[in-house]
Amino acid sequence: MRLLRLPLLVMACLSGTPAGLAGQGGDRLEDRRSARQIADSVEIAALARTLAGDASSDSARASILYEWVARNIAYDAPSFFAGKDGDDTAEGVYRNRVALCGGFVAMFRRMASEVGLETVSIVGYAKGIDYVFGRSTRKPNHAWLAMYMGGEWRLIDPTWGAGVITGRTFEPRFTWEYFLVKPDELILSHFPERAQWQLVDVPLQRSDFERMHAVPRTLFAVGFSPGQVRTVALTPGVKDFPLIGLMGSHVRVLRAPVAGTIAAAADVMIEVEWPGARDVAMVTDGQWTRLDRTGDRFQGSAAAAGSTLQLVGRTGEDGTPYQTLLHYRVAPGELRTSSK
Repeated sequence: MRLLRLPLLVMACLSGTPAGLAGQGGDRLEDRRSARQIADSVEIAALARTLAGDASSDSARASILYEWVARNIAYDAPSFFAGKDGDDTAEGVYRNRVALCGGFVAMFRRMASEVGLETVSIVGYAKGIDYVFGRSTRKPNHAWLAMYMGGEWRLIDPTWGAGVITGRTFEPRFTWEYFLVKPDELILSHFPERAQWQLVDVPLQRSDFERMHAVPRTLFAVGFSPGQVRTVALTPGVKDFPLIGLMGSHVRVLRAPVAGTIAAAADVMIEVEWPGARDVAMVTDGQWTRLDRTGDRFQGSAAAAGSTLQLVGRTGEDGTPYQTLLHYRVAPGELRTSSK
Protein backbone atom coordinates (compact mmCIF):
# COMPACT_ATOMS: atom_id res chain seq x y z
CA MET A 1 0.00 0.00 0.00
CA ARG A 2 1.57 3.31 -1.08
CA LEU A 3 0.76 6.66 0.45
CA LEU A 4 1.17 10.04 -1.14
CA ARG A 5 3.71 12.21 0.59
CA LEU A 6 1.90 14.39 3.09
CA PRO A 7 1.87 18.09 2.19
CA LEU A 8 3.85 20.39 4.44
CA LEU A 9 0.67 21.95 5.80
CA VAL A 10 -0.51 18.57 7.09
CA MET A 11 2.93 17.91 8.52
CA ALA A 12 2.71 21.19 10.41
CA CYS A 13 -0.65 20.19 11.87
CA LEU A 14 0.71 16.84 12.97
CA SER A 15 3.76 18.42 14.52
CA GLY A 16 1.85 21.18 16.30
CA THR A 17 3.13 24.61 17.23
CA PRO A 18 6.76 24.57 18.37
CA ALA A 19 7.04 24.37 22.15
CA GLY A 20 7.01 27.75 23.83
CA LEU A 21 5.77 29.75 20.83
CA ALA A 22 2.44 31.55 20.74
CA GLY A 23 0.77 34.17 18.57
CA GLN A 24 -2.37 35.16 16.68
CA GLY A 25 -2.96 36.44 13.20
CA GLY A 26 0.05 38.35 11.97
CA ASP A 27 1.48 38.85 15.46
CA ARG A 28 5.08 37.91 15.96
CA LEU A 29 5.42 34.63 17.85
CA GLU A 30 6.84 34.95 21.33
CA ASP A 31 9.31 32.39 22.61
CA ARG A 32 8.23 31.61 26.17
CA ARG A 33 10.79 28.93 26.86
CA SER A 34 13.29 29.29 29.66
CA ALA A 35 16.91 30.14 28.96
CA ARG A 36 17.79 26.56 29.79
CA GLN A 37 15.26 25.17 27.30
CA ILE A 38 16.52 27.48 24.59
CA ALA A 39 20.12 26.45 25.31
CA ASP A 40 19.17 22.77 25.17
CA SER A 41 17.35 23.33 21.88
CA VAL A 42 20.42 24.97 20.39
CA GLU A 43 22.58 22.08 21.59
CA ILE A 44 20.21 19.52 20.07
CA ALA A 45 20.38 21.26 16.71
CA ALA A 46 24.16 21.45 16.83
CA LEU A 47 24.45 17.81 17.89
CA ALA A 48 22.21 16.57 15.09
CA ARG A 49 24.13 18.52 12.46
CA THR A 50 27.48 17.38 13.83
CA LEU A 51 26.47 13.71 13.99
CA ALA A 52 24.96 13.59 10.50
CA GLY A 53 27.14 16.23 8.87
CA ASP A 54 29.24 13.82 6.82
CA ALA A 55 26.41 11.41 5.92
CA SER A 56 25.71 11.27 2.20
CA SER A 57 22.14 9.94 2.20
CA ASP A 58 18.88 10.15 4.12
CA SER A 59 19.22 6.55 5.29
CA ALA A 60 22.72 7.23 6.59
CA ARG A 61 21.59 10.36 8.44
CA ALA A 62 18.61 8.53 9.90
CA SER A 63 20.70 5.56 11.03
CA ILE A 64 23.16 7.84 12.84
CA LEU A 65 20.36 9.63 14.68
CA TYR A 66 18.54 6.38 15.49
CA GLU A 67 21.68 4.92 17.02
CA TRP A 68 22.40 8.03 19.05
CA VAL A 69 18.87 8.23 20.46
CA ALA A 70 18.59 4.50 21.19
CA ARG A 71 22.02 4.33 22.82
CA ASN A 72 21.89 7.57 24.81
CA ILE A 73 18.30 7.71 26.07
CA ALA A 74 17.13 5.29 28.76
CA TYR A 75 13.53 4.13 29.06
CA ASP A 76 11.86 5.74 32.07
CA ALA A 77 10.73 2.52 33.75
CA PRO A 78 9.98 4.14 37.15
CA SER A 79 7.52 6.57 35.56
CA PHE A 80 5.94 3.82 33.48
CA PHE A 81 5.29 1.52 36.43
CA ALA A 82 4.11 4.44 38.55
CA GLY A 83 1.58 5.39 35.87
CA LYS A 84 3.13 8.82 35.41
CA ASP A 85 3.48 10.79 32.21
CA GLY A 86 7.03 11.21 31.02
CA ASP A 87 8.58 14.37 29.59
CA ASP A 88 7.84 14.25 25.87
CA THR A 89 9.73 17.40 24.92
CA ALA A 90 12.99 16.99 23.06
CA GLU A 91 14.68 19.48 25.38
CA GLY A 92 13.60 17.60 28.50
CA VAL A 93 14.67 14.26 27.09
CA TYR A 94 18.02 15.68 26.00
CA ARG A 95 18.64 17.20 29.42
CA ASN A 96 17.59 14.19 31.53
CA ARG A 97 18.43 11.35 29.09
CA VAL A 98 15.32 9.37 30.09
CA ALA A 99 11.96 9.11 28.33
CA LEU A 100 8.85 7.12 27.66
CA CYS A 101 8.00 6.30 24.06
CA GLY A 102 6.65 9.77 23.29
CA GLY A 103 9.93 11.30 24.42
CA PHE A 104 12.00 8.94 22.27
CA VAL A 105 9.91 9.91 19.25
CA ALA A 106 10.09 13.62 20.04
CA MET A 107 13.88 13.45 20.38
CA PHE A 108 14.36 11.61 17.10
CA ARG A 109 11.98 13.88 15.21
CA ARG A 110 13.60 17.03 16.59
CA MET A 111 17.05 15.88 15.50
CA ALA A 112 15.74 14.62 12.16
CA SER A 113 14.18 17.99 11.37
CA GLU A 114 17.60 19.63 11.79
CA VAL A 115 19.14 17.48 9.04
CA GLY A 116 16.26 17.69 6.58
CA LEU A 117 14.46 14.42 7.32
CA GLU A 118 10.67 14.38 7.13
CA THR A 119 8.97 12.38 9.87
CA VAL A 120 5.50 11.73 11.29
CA SER A 121 4.66 10.54 14.79
CA ILE A 122 2.45 7.44 14.91
CA VAL A 123 0.28 6.59 17.90
CA GLY A 124 -1.26 3.18 18.42
CA TYR A 125 -1.22 -0.12 20.24
CA ALA A 126 1.86 -2.27 20.82
CA LYS A 127 2.37 -5.67 22.40
CA GLY A 128 5.08 -4.57 24.81
CA ILE A 129 5.77 -5.06 28.50
CA ASP A 130 2.17 -4.30 29.51
CA TYR A 131 0.63 -6.61 26.91
CA VAL A 132 -1.76 -9.25 28.21
CA PHE A 133 -3.24 -11.64 25.68
CA GLY A 134 -6.99 -11.37 25.43
CA ARG A 135 -7.19 -7.90 26.94
CA SER A 136 -8.76 -5.34 24.63
CA THR A 137 -6.52 -2.49 23.48
CA ARG A 138 -8.88 0.16 24.82
CA LYS A 139 -6.56 3.12 24.37
CA PRO A 140 -3.25 3.77 22.63
CA ASN A 141 -0.22 2.66 24.64
CA HIS A 142 2.73 3.38 22.35
CA ALA A 143 4.26 5.81 19.87
CA TRP A 144 6.69 5.26 17.00
CA LEU A 145 7.31 7.13 13.76
CA ALA A 146 7.45 7.05 9.98
CA MET A 147 10.15 8.71 7.90
CA TYR A 148 9.83 9.67 4.24
CA MET A 149 12.80 8.36 2.30
CA GLY A 150 13.41 7.28 -1.27
CA GLY A 151 9.85 8.01 -2.33
CA GLU A 152 8.18 5.98 0.44
CA TRP A 153 7.43 5.99 4.16
CA ARG A 154 9.64 3.82 6.38
CA LEU A 155 8.94 2.76 9.98
CA ILE A 156 11.18 3.34 12.99
CA ASP A 157 10.76 2.63 16.72
CA PRO A 158 13.69 4.08 18.69
CA THR A 159 12.12 3.08 22.02
CA TRP A 160 12.14 -0.64 21.30
CA GLY A 161 15.57 -0.24 19.73
CA ALA A 162 17.02 1.04 23.01
CA GLY A 163 16.64 -2.02 25.23
CA VAL A 164 14.30 -4.20 27.25
CA ILE A 165 12.56 -4.25 30.61
CA THR A 166 13.80 -6.93 33.00
CA GLY A 167 11.47 -7.18 35.95
CA ARG A 168 10.80 -3.50 36.55
CA THR A 169 14.21 -2.25 35.43
CA PHE A 170 15.30 -0.95 32.04
CA GLU A 171 18.24 -2.87 30.55
CA PRO A 172 20.07 -1.08 27.71
CA ARG A 173 20.31 -3.46 24.77
CA PHE A 174 20.70 -1.58 21.50
CA THR A 175 19.39 -3.27 18.36
CA TRP A 176 18.91 -2.33 14.71
CA GLU A 177 15.76 -4.50 14.53
CA TYR A 178 13.47 -1.49 14.84
CA PHE A 179 15.14 0.75 12.30
CA LEU A 180 13.42 0.85 8.88
CA VAL A 181 11.27 -2.13 9.86
CA LYS A 182 9.30 -3.87 7.14
CA PRO A 183 5.62 -2.89 7.57
CA ASP A 184 4.36 -6.48 7.28
CA GLU A 185 6.63 -7.40 10.20
CA LEU A 186 5.89 -4.41 12.44
CA ILE A 187 2.11 -4.71 12.04
CA LEU A 188 2.27 -7.95 14.03
CA SER A 189 3.38 -6.03 17.14
CA HIS A 190 2.49 -2.38 16.42
CA PHE A 191 -1.06 -1.42 15.38
CA PRO A 192 -1.49 2.28 14.45
CA GLU A 193 -4.67 4.18 15.27
CA ARG A 194 -4.80 5.47 11.71
CA ALA A 195 -5.01 2.58 9.25
CA GLN A 196 -2.98 4.42 6.60
CA TRP A 197 0.16 3.97 8.72
CA GLN A 198 -0.02 0.20 8.54
CA LEU A 199 1.65 0.60 5.12
CA VAL A 200 0.70 -2.96 4.12
CA ASP A 201 -1.14 -4.21 1.04
CA VAL A 202 -3.75 -6.07 3.12
CA PRO A 203 -4.64 -4.04 6.23
CA LEU A 204 -5.05 -5.88 9.52
CA GLN A 205 -8.22 -5.41 11.54
CA ARG A 206 -7.84 -4.34 15.14
CA SER A 207 -9.90 -7.32 16.30
CA ASP A 208 -7.47 -9.65 14.51
CA PHE A 209 -4.51 -7.83 16.05
CA GLU A 210 -6.01 -8.40 19.49
CA ARG A 211 -6.65 -12.11 19.02
CA MET A 212 -3.10 -12.87 17.87
CA HIS A 213 -0.57 -13.93 20.45
CA ALA A 214 2.61 -11.83 20.58
CA VAL A 215 4.89 -12.74 17.66
CA PRO A 216 8.65 -12.88 18.45
CA ARG A 217 10.82 -11.07 15.92
CA THR A 218 13.34 -13.90 16.13
CA LEU A 219 11.11 -15.75 13.65
CA PHE A 220 11.93 -13.22 10.94
CA ALA A 221 15.63 -13.25 11.79
CA VAL A 222 15.93 -16.88 10.69
CA GLY A 223 13.76 -16.62 7.59
CA PHE A 224 10.10 -17.17 8.48
CA SER A 225 8.01 -14.94 6.22
CA PRO A 226 5.80 -12.26 7.82
CA GLY A 227 2.86 -13.22 5.60
CA GLN A 228 2.85 -16.82 6.72
CA VAL A 229 3.46 -15.90 10.34
CA ARG A 230 0.43 -13.60 10.16
CA THR A 231 -1.72 -16.33 8.62
CA VAL A 232 -0.72 -18.94 11.19
CA ALA A 233 -1.00 -16.48 14.08
CA LEU A 234 -4.65 -15.92 13.13
CA THR A 235 -5.39 -19.66 12.91
CA PRO A 236 -7.72 -20.80 15.73
CA GLY A 237 -5.86 -22.84 18.32
CA VAL A 238 -2.40 -21.39 17.66
CA LYS A 239 -1.04 -20.16 20.98
CA ASP A 240 2.70 -20.00 20.57
CA PHE A 241 5.66 -20.06 18.19
CA PRO A 242 8.90 -22.04 18.09
CA LEU A 243 11.78 -20.91 20.25
CA ILE A 244 14.68 -19.75 18.11
CA GLY A 245 18.33 -20.35 18.92
CA LEU A 246 20.82 -17.55 18.34
CA MET A 247 22.44 -18.91 15.19
CA GLY A 248 23.38 -15.78 13.30
CA SER A 249 21.98 -14.29 10.11
CA HIS A 250 23.62 -16.90 7.87
CA VAL A 251 21.19 -19.65 8.91
CA ARG A 252 17.83 -19.60 7.07
CA VAL A 253 14.72 -21.66 7.69
CA LEU A 254 13.25 -22.56 4.31
CA ARG A 255 10.45 -24.80 5.56
CA ALA A 256 9.27 -25.58 9.09
CA PRO A 257 6.13 -25.36 11.25
CA VAL A 258 5.30 -21.80 12.23
CA ALA A 259 3.21 -22.66 15.29
CA GLY A 260 5.19 -23.61 18.37
CA THR A 261 3.08 -26.58 19.40
CA ILE A 262 2.98 -29.75 17.31
CA ALA A 263 0.50 -32.59 17.65
CA ALA A 264 1.94 -35.89 18.76
CA ALA A 265 2.57 -38.23 15.79
CA ALA A 266 2.36 -35.34 13.31
CA ASP A 267 4.82 -35.69 10.43
CA VAL A 268 7.08 -32.64 10.56
CA MET A 269 9.00 -31.52 7.47
CA ILE A 270 11.95 -29.17 7.92
CA GLU A 271 14.35 -27.66 5.40
CA VAL A 272 17.11 -25.22 6.33
CA GLU A 273 20.10 -23.55 4.76
CA TRP A 274 22.99 -23.80 7.21
CA PRO A 275 26.36 -22.83 5.70
CA GLY A 276 29.27 -24.57 7.36
CA ALA A 277 27.15 -27.16 9.18
CA ARG A 278 28.62 -30.66 9.37
CA ASP A 279 25.28 -32.30 10.11
CA VAL A 280 21.77 -31.29 11.13
CA ALA A 281 19.20 -33.46 12.90
CA MET A 282 15.67 -33.47 14.30
CA VAL A 283 15.48 -34.78 17.86
CA THR A 284 12.21 -35.91 19.41
CA ASP A 285 11.61 -38.28 22.33
CA GLY A 286 15.29 -39.18 22.31
CA GLN A 287 15.27 -40.26 18.67
CA TRP A 288 17.63 -38.59 16.20
CA THR A 289 16.73 -38.18 12.53
CA ARG A 290 19.58 -36.71 10.50
CA LEU A 291 18.55 -34.51 7.59
CA ASP A 292 19.69 -35.18 4.05
CA ARG A 293 22.29 -32.75 2.79
CA THR A 294 22.65 -31.02 -0.57
CA GLY A 295 25.38 -28.41 -0.37
CA ASP A 296 24.42 -26.06 2.46
CA ARG A 297 20.81 -27.24 2.50
CA PHE A 298 19.44 -29.88 4.86
CA GLN A 299 16.01 -31.48 4.52
CA GLY A 300 14.13 -34.24 6.29
CA SER A 301 11.07 -35.27 8.30
CA ALA A 302 10.22 -37.00 11.56
CA ALA A 303 7.11 -37.88 13.55
CA ALA A 304 6.70 -35.70 16.64
CA ALA A 305 6.84 -37.64 19.90
CA GLY A 306 7.51 -37.16 23.57
CA SER A 307 7.23 -33.60 24.86
CA THR A 308 9.54 -31.67 22.49
CA LEU A 309 10.94 -31.64 18.98
CA GLN A 310 14.18 -29.80 18.25
CA LEU A 311 16.24 -29.03 15.20
CA VAL A 312 19.94 -29.11 16.08
CA GLY A 313 23.18 -28.87 14.16
CA ARG A 314 26.93 -28.57 14.54
CA THR A 315 29.69 -27.08 12.45
CA GLY A 316 32.71 -28.84 13.96
CA GLU A 317 34.07 -32.38 14.03
CA ASP A 318 32.82 -35.24 16.20
CA GLY A 319 32.64 -34.12 19.81
CA THR A 320 31.63 -30.57 18.93
CA PRO A 321 28.41 -29.71 20.80
CA TYR A 322 25.19 -29.35 18.84
CA GLN A 323 23.38 -26.03 18.78
CA THR A 324 19.61 -25.74 18.79
CA LEU A 325 17.99 -23.73 16.02
CA LEU A 326 14.29 -24.58 16.50
CA HIS A 327 12.49 -25.85 19.59
CA TYR A 328 8.85 -27.01 19.51
CA ARG A 329 6.48 -28.31 22.15
CA VAL A 330 4.72 -31.61 21.40
CA ALA A 331 1.28 -32.08 22.88
CA PRO A 332 -1.61 -34.49 22.18
CA GLY A 333 -4.89 -33.17 20.85
CA GLU A 334 -3.43 -30.07 19.22
CA LEU A 335 -4.15 -29.01 15.68
CA ARG A 336 -1.57 -30.06 13.11
CA THR A 337 0.64 -27.14 12.20
CA SER A 338 1.42 -25.86 8.74
CA SER A 339 4.97 -25.77 7.38
CA LYS A 340 6.76 -23.11 5.44
